[in-house]
Amino acid sequence: MKTTREAVKGRRAGAGVLERLLSPALYAAAGFLLAQGKVFGSVTPFGAAFTAAFGARRGDGVAAGLGAALGALAAWRLDDGLKYAAACLLTLVAVKAFAGTSLARTRFFGAAAASGSLAVVGFVFVAAESFPISATAAYLAEIALAALAAVVFPYAVSGPRGEVTTREKNLRAASKLIAAALVLLSLSSVPVVAGVTVGRTAAAMLVLAAAGGGGMGAGAAAGIAFGLVFDASGGGGFYTLTLGAAGLVAGVMSGGPRLLTASAFSLTAAACALIDGTRFSALYETFVAATAFVMIPEGRLRFFDFLMPEESGSTAVAERRRARDRTLALGEVMSDAAGVLSASRAPALTRDKAYLRTSARVCGGCALRAVCWERERDATVENMRLALDRVRAKGRAETEDLPPAFRARCSRAESFAAVLGEEYRVYQLERRRQVESDRRRAIAAARYAAASAMLTETSREFAEGLEWLGSEQTAARRALSSAGIAADVTAWRYPNGRRCVEVASERVSAEAIKALSTALGCGFCEPRPSGEGTTLLLEQGMKLRVGAATIRKSGSLANGDSGTYFETEEGDFYAVLSDGMGSGEAASAESMRTVRTAEKLLRAGISPTHAAEQAAAVSAERGDETFATVDILRVDTSAGRAEITKLGASASFVLAAGRAVRIPQDGGSPLEASPRPKTVSLRPGSFDCILLATDGALPAQGERWIEEMLERAGTGGDPSALARAVTEEAARRTGGADDITVVAVFADDARRDGQA
Repeated sequence: MKTTREAVKGRRAGAGVLERLLSPALYAAAGFLLAQGKVFGSVTPFGAAFTAAFGARRGDGVAAGLGAALGALAAWRLDDGLKYAAACLLTLVAVKAFAGTSLARTRFFGAAAASGSLAVVGFVFVAAESFPISATAAYLAEIALAALAAVVFPYAVSGPRGEVTTREKNLRAASKLIAAALVLLSLSSVPVVAGVTVGRTAAAMLVLAAAGGGGMGAGAAAGIAFGLVFDASGGGGFYTLTLGAAGLVAGVMSGGPRLLTASAFSLTAAACALIDGTRFSALYETFVAATAFVMIPEGRLRFFDFLMPEESGSTAVAERRRARDRTLALGEVMSDAAGVLSASRAPALTRDKAYLRTSARVCGGCALRAVCWERERDATVENMRLALDRVRAKGRAETEDLPPAFRARCSRAESFAAVLGEEYRVYQLERRRQVESDRRRAIAAARYAAASAMLTETSREFAEGLEWLGSEQTAARRALSSAGIAADVTAWRYPNGRRCVEVASERVSAEAIKALSTALGCGFCEPRPSGEGTTLLLEQGMKLRVGAATIRKSGSLANGDSGTYFETEEGDFYAVLSDGMGSGEAASAESMRTVRTAEKLLRAGISPTHAAEQAAAVSAERGDETFATVDILRVDTSAGRAEITKLGASASFVLAAGRAVRIPQDGGSPLEASPRPKTVSLRPGSFDCILLATDGALPAQGERWIEEMLERAGTGGDPSALARAVTEEAARRTGGADDITVVAVFADDARRDGQA
């Protein structure tokens, strides 16, 4: 029996053989089909152009040339068929002859090969007729069209290389559109019934898809492009007018129900057909296209994305990945540095080195040195350890500190004791330096580890990115247009689900916001400035009401507490509270600095845990024996979740279902080398009010007066009044013995079980 690996190899080999057989067949079929496309009734240069574009490929190129030659023979009578077949074969020979040379790698070599072959072969035919005007014009037209198509075909099938400019994107979009039109032109000669052709029906489908996904600009552009090609083969301007107008009207209706867009397309095309009075087949073709557009699932229409207008910043995904990788690499460097700094190291100086250095200074030249430090080394070392124990206890060295047996034998006992005292002082000094060095290394390792964690966290943010909302952007643009605002609109969704609409206008009226809310099915917060002359509208999440109050310590000139609250674009509400050590100006400055640091980190997207660590680290690094606690409340207004992160902070209180509970204070210290904040998470619907307070407001053990005030306030309480009442009651109970600050946050719709 075959093993699994052998079976996989066999399947891969079979797939490779099938691909090698199928690929030339596809190129031959494409060449055959394109050679059928007739322009101006007597010109078919596209077979030679296709051969020039892909003839340099090994088996595929030969298949393309032979298929194009056979297609030309099948499309024309013998003399004209031989003309175009000869042009295809001559193009194939020229491309193969120069394959691999620097000339063949130039952008316009294929165009020169196709147009040159048609020029050489066609010259014989037009010269035989003495250069009549109509034949000469057709001759020059097929040369020009062959050159254009030979340039377009490679652009249509190849992907971009390197940075994509706007010009490059436009060239590729136009090339794909022209290539699609030429293929459909060839299929327009394949009838189905009652004058309906495969090519024109497919073209109508493409125009409708472009209008539905890209609006009136994309619909009109696709309609005019396809219409011009069909009119060049004998449409007399009808198809340009019909498809262009139908694409324009369908684009205006895009963004709404697909049936409405398809109906607008069909009715416009029908009106044009009735006005013309001779091409009723267009009625059937557009009806079939509209029916297919409605029935095909939404995701399947992405096959026609090349007809949609490309958004600016098409390299944003690659740029985001590049930024993520670089941020992650920098985080790894920080992590490695933390590992190096936190690794244990041998002490630079030990007690044993103290008496060994003493012996080196004192015992040199002594007749008993060999006895003391060689023959009886173990006993001498033990005596020195006993001596150092006495010296450490007294803080200095004297002769009587030496063991009696050693002192009786040593002729330099007094000098030995004096030098031993000096070396011990050196040992103590070096020891203190090493302890301080180790402490600083531990702090630095903790800082590097925290920086690595923040960079890794930021790299994940880059990886998640923003979701562009194309259909909602179209709907928003139409809603604003109906409200009298003609401006560029961008719509996206943040990773947490909150939607955002940015309007290139300094002001957006209340009527326009109402129209947007109706179109997108959501409410919006108050508009806010965003960049130069743009307005940001954010989806309304959980509604919060916030109140704060503070009282400084009796007799103090400055309040040692600081706090702030704010909301980010992503829908995260933050309240930050800090209590400086002691009271007065020094405590006030320290707590204010801590709050500012935490706010900057939180606005930068850093998690509350890492923000608390870094904010506390700023205080610890100052080295002036001051610190400030950190208390951070985060509420995800989009999902309804909340979390409270504490580092040395006092207790908080949560009101849920009419009952208030206490969240214990954190016993950690911001002065630790690696402070560990504590986080408590609250699920959606589990809180009606959250109250943060500094330790000056905490009741004595066993008292519940803050919980009782929360329960009396209920869900409809005034947050400012509640914060003020708690601070005043705490000051009354403590006699103003400490600074007091309280922040109360009410969630009006916190009882909702699920929020997007």
